Amino acid sequence: MRNKYAVAFFGLLSLMLGWAAGAGAETTQCTAIANLPATLNVPGIYCLTSDFATNIATGDAIYIESSDVVLDLNGHVIDNSAAGPDTFAAGVSLYQRMNVTIKNGTLRGFYYGIHLG
Repeated sequence: MRNKYAVAFFGLLSLMLGWAAGAGAETTQCTAIANLPATLNVPGIYCLTSDFATNIATGDAIYIESSDVVLDLNGHVIDNSAAGPDTFAAGVSLYQRMNVTIKNGTLRGFYYGIHLG
């Protein structure tokens, strides 16, 4: 009976540790986004390497102008709270694109976090 509980405990523990390790993973083989606003107009893998604070009243912090793009925020934040409640800006925007992935981060203070047109 003890063996059954030990196996269940260690199975759960390894599942939790594996999940925690995966949650901290960072995309490193990417084109780093150094400034905002940014336009991604070539297919590829893009990532953030730091948090950003913006003050955009209209427009987009990141505009994806190409299909086949991965945007990994790498656990970082793009914070547009300084623009106030009247902003009409988008954190990430794209129009009629295919095969786009946006993952692993926080967009704060935008009218649209992600605007799909």
